[in-house]
Amino acid sequence: MALFNRTYKDSVFVDLFKRKENFLSLYNSIHKTNLKLEDTQMELKEIPQSVYKTFNNDVSMLVNGRLIVMVEHQSTINENMPLRFLEYLVKLYNAMIPSRARYQNTIYKIPTPEFYVFYNGLKSYPPETSLNLSDAFLEKVECPPLELKVKVFNIGPNVGKNNSAESLSSDFMQIKSQLQNFQDCDILKQYVGFVECIRELAVPNDLESYRHAIETAISRGYLPEYLKTHSIEVVNMFLAEYDYDEDIAVKKEEAFNEGKEAGIQQSALAGAVLLVTKYNQTPETAAADFGISLNELEEALRKNR
Repeated sequence: MALFNRTYKDSVFVDLFKRKENFLSLYNSIHKTNLKLEDTQMELKEIPQSVYKTFNNDVSMLVNGRLIVMVEHQSTINENMPLRFLEYLVKLYNAMIPSRARYQNTIYKIPTPEFYVFYNGLKSYPPETSLNLSDAFLEKVECPPLELKVKVFNIGPNVGKNNSAESLSSDFMQIKSQLQNFQDCDILKQYVGFVECIRELAVPNDLESYRHAIETAISRGYLPEYLKTHSIEVVNMFLAEYDYDEDIAVKKEEAFNEGKEAGIQQSALAGAVLLVTKYNQTPETAAADFGISLNELEEALRKNR
């Protein structure tokens, strides 16, 4: 197999579901509708690159007046996802709404937003749950003046389990049982099966193992047409995704160590500051990674300036 470049910024999930027919299939499964592609107004809405500086695992689509934002997570769920979705929504609305419309006297109608996370990781997580922006508020009120709800679907092999990659099975019946909420979305089931093949057979940075995993996925009926046509691109995406995850892990460790050596308050706070200022991560992500409050980090960043 020839060497590949690693310049891809989209994950396989994004590349697959930014295709309107696949996105609509997943939309129909979530909403229990039967919309047809030819009768549905759909428009891809890309989140500006300034939000995701390195790697894209989000896909946004305008569907008949609804703005649907979907994110896949293969690492631990970030409890700050509602805050990140709020940032995404502001960016999307800013790009969609004319500046003058915000100051006109009559109400300007905006697309109704919906937010979804598809958790495809190995750690145990509930089959279905919700994350609320109001959970992050310092003061709890009965009716929050601002709310944003994120629906989290667990599509991984981990419901109530604590599996390792070595114990995973790619049996299609197991895949179907994991996706009870999406029995009518064949493309998502095939994608999950394909990911299990990658986890089972692929070795990071071993191109031949990726080719074998893709060939195995095709033989098992997982995304055969897509993989036959885009096998080289798919390997690139997975290598880029692996590089991104490894890069973030290394940066976190380096930031923590640098912060500890610098002795700036406690090492976790110092590490989070360095992750933002030196490694270009968002404050929300850095705060979550180091287990500190966003307010504490933002105050430290203000002092650091």
